[in-house]
Amino acid sequence: GRVGDASGGRTKAKDEEPAKKKAKTKAKTDGGLPDEVSDDLLSTSKTLVSMRKKREISATLASADDIGRFALKGSYAPHDKRKGGGGILALATYPHAGANAVLTAGADGVAHVVDTVSGETLATLKEGGHTKNITSIASLGALSKCITASSVDGTVRLWDVARSACVSTIKHAGVLSVHMHPSGGFSKYMYSATPSSWCMHDLGEGSEACLVSIGIEAGGAPFTTGALHPDGLVYATGAGNGVVSLWESRSQSHAGTVSAEGATGISSIAFSENGYHMASADADGVKVWDLRKLSCIHTLDMPKAASVAYDASGLFLGVGSATAAAVYGLKQKYEQLVAVDDLPKKGAHSVVFGVDATSIVVGASDLRVYGC
Repeated sequence: GRVGDASGGRTKAKDEEPAKKKAKTKAKTDGGLPDEVSDDLLSTSKTLVSMRKKREISATLASADDIGRFALKGSYAPHDKRKGGGGILALATYPHAGANAVLTAGADGVAHVVDTVSGETLATLKEGGHTKNITSIASLGALSKCITASSVDGTVRLWDVARSACVSTIKHAGVLSVHMHPSGGFSKYMYSATPSSWCMHDLGEGSEACLVSIGIEAGGAPFTTGALHPDGLVYATGAGNGVVSLWESRSQSHAGTVSAEGATGISSIAFSENGYHMASADADGVKVWDLRKLSCIHTLDMPKAASVAYDASGLFLGVGSATAAAVYGLKQKYEQLVAVDDLPKKGAHSVVFGVDATSIVVGASDLRVYGC
């Protein structure tokens, strides 16, 4: 079936910060979502689809020529390289602190908010926090000062950035990635992937309830990563056998499966804001999929690809690998617009675009910003 034409909507969300507590995650026995949650997801999707159709391209969006001139603008070291093998394992934008702010998730178990223009560390999230590598990080929305981060220490923690305080802890072992539902200024639904399952939690009002937990089939390859469609109704899981499965989040049913011949374990997945394209990274390179046909439309020669990310316009795709970081243009039929190879020894672990694709931020053993 087709995935790209899924629809669903937005309700007004309050910027309610979760209470400090530890929450046990227990899946519903019937495997279904409460009606009010399902209705919320659908109404949000309808609104988001409508907004996307009306969205105009920013007048200050970088051009393909601008991106072709990208060069190193700054290199910063907010994390302790001596701990956990060193490096920035995940990145996310953090609009609450301004257009140039990003969240960095470190192998040292610490998260930071960093201004990518000045290099200033705006906040450090450490005390009472993670004890091992942070695997993923996400903002709870433009109107929220809270973020969430997952770690190999078996927890997902919610942080109040303004107070640099951990306000809630969810015991959730093996989480590889976390994504917040695009439900407005404060996103309360968190999706997560572990090697054995994908889950959805309600973070509203400090409850941290596990709404659903969907396990892999018997004998199936373990999940390796996850990603959430921009309309909020489809969740994707990547697996160790190179298969990407698409799930309808309201019913938890399969919406489709894609895989390429010879593909290895999926390291990263990203959806375009156009709603129709999805990129997946593996050791052989990057595949771009058309969700309307569930077919591979481009294969990008980027061996040992570790991270993929689209910019907010959906017109540019960033890729980070063990040897380089690059940007590809959708309107240029995914032609490579720029590639930078002046990275630290272990290459890029994560990438994210700056505002209007005027820069690409690379998480490596340090934080590198490329722009023109």
